[in-house]
Amino acid sequence: MKVSKETQAIVDAITSLKVESNLVVDYLIPVLSIICSALIGFVVAYFTLLHQEKISIQKERIKEINDWSVMIHEAMLSLIAIKNNYIGKLNSDPLRRTLSIPSIIGDHQKLDKNTSGLAFVASIGNYNGIEKELLGWAATNRVYSMIHNYNSLLDIWDKRSQLERPIKEGLVKEYGKYGYAEIPSEVIEEIYNKSEVVSLMELTELAISLTDGLIIEMKSFTVSISEIGKKLIKKSYIKKYGPVLIYDYNANKKLQPFFEVSPKVDYDMLVKLTGKPLEYFEKKYDFTYQKV
Repeated sequence: MKVSKETQAIVDAITSLKVESNLVVDYLIPVLSIICSALIGFVVAYFTLLHQEKISIQKERIKEINDWSVMIHEAMLSLIAIKNNYIGKLNSDPLRRTLSIPSIIGDHQKLDKNTSGLAFVASIGNYNGIEKELLGWAATNRVYSMIHNYNSLLDIWDKRSQLERPIKEGLVKEYGKYGYAEIPSEVIEEIYNKSEVVSLMELTELAISLTDGLIIEMKSFTVSISEIGKKLIKKSYIKKYGPVLIYDYNANKKLQPFFEVSPKVDYDMLVKLTGKPLEYFEKKYDFTYQKV
C-alpha cells in the first residue's frame, strides 16, 4: 500500500514528538503543595487553639475574681452581723464593754486559704498610674493574711463565748439584784479582782479590734479586686463572658457605721488591772488597714 507524501509527513511529525519529563512540574510542585497545605492547616489550628486558650484564661479570670469577691463579701457580712450585737453600746470601761457584748452564736464558715488562683493579679503592678490601693492587693500574701486572720477571729469569738457564759452566769448569781449590765461602781471593784474576768476583757478587746480591722480590709478587697479585674481583662471579654461583679458599699447608708472603728477602750484601766505595759495593748489591739 502506498502512502501519500502528505500523510507520511504527518506520521513522521507525530512520531518525532518526545514527551519530555519536567522534574519541577511533575514532582516538586505537587510535594510543595502538599507541604504548604499541611503547614497552613497547622498554622490555622495553632492560632485557633491559641485563641481558644486565651478565651479560656480570660473566662477563668472572670470566674476567679467573682468567686473571691463573693466569698469575701459574704465573710464581711458575717463580721458585720457579729458587730451588730454591740455597735453603739461600747464605752471606754473595759468591764462594761465586756458585759455589753453577748455570746456570739452563729454558723460562720471558715475560708479556704488557697490563693493560687489569684496569682495573675500580681501583674497589675506592671501598669502605670495604678492607684495605691489596688497595688496593695497585688501580693497574694496580703489575701492569705486576711483569710488567716478571719479564720482566727472566728475561733477567738467562739472561745470568748465559751469563757463568757459561765462568768456572766456567776455574776448574775452573785450580783443578781443589780443585773450585770447595771452593776454599780463600788461592786465593779470586786469583779475586777477576778482573774477570769480580766482574761475575758482582754479576749473581748482583741475580738473587737480584729473585727473592726477585718471589716475594713474585706471592704477594701471586694472593691479593689473588681477594679483590678476590669483593668486586667479586656472589655470585649467582660462584655461577652462577664460581668465582673462590682460592690458599691457607699450606696448603702446603713452599712457606713460598721466601717467605722469602735470606740477605744481605756488602756490605762487595762494596764492597772493586768499589770501589763501600755505598749502591749497598743500593739495587740492595733490593726491598721488601708481604707477605701
